Amino acid sequence: MDSSSRIIVRDANTALRFGMTEWGGQLFDTIPQDRTQEDSMARILAHWVLSALCLLLVARFVPGFFVSGFGTALIAAVVIGLVNGTVGMLLKIVTFPITVLTFGVFWLVINALMLKLAAWFVPGFTVVGLWPAFWGGLILSLLNLTVRQVLLSGPRPGGGFPQD
Repeated sequence: MDSSSRIIVRDANTALRFGMTEWGGQLFDTIPQDRTQEDSMARILAHWVLSALCLLLVARFVPGFFVSGFGTALIAAVVIGLVNGTVGMLLKIVTFPITVLTFGVFWLVINALMLKLAAWFVPGFTVVGLWPAFWGGLILSLLNLTVRQVLLSGPRPGGGFPQD
């Protein structure tokens, strides 16, 4: 980069994106673009597999919540994501005033209904009743929150930790 072109950099990730090797006195490794895409895909696949394992874990401990196997759990994880991203998001927007009045408890009811809807689409994934869906949705949310935090707190793509 020559001195005539200036880029305002606010964080280390932006510095890496522009191929800078130093920012704020810390040295960084430059990451090829192909490698960051591979790491992103690996994180997505890891999140998918871990979400399926979370479903199996919930099925093990919540009575009335059944998953027939790992393949079914993988399919159910995708369907749950699609249902939550479409119908669930619409319902959460429409019912926001009720959610505020109930201090967020109604959000758990919507999650339970989305699990029931996803179970309707996936053979081998069954949720019998609203209470198993409610408790299963609550536990699944906590487990997926933990999975997300673990995946986000791991090393940066391409080993881009700053060198001390």
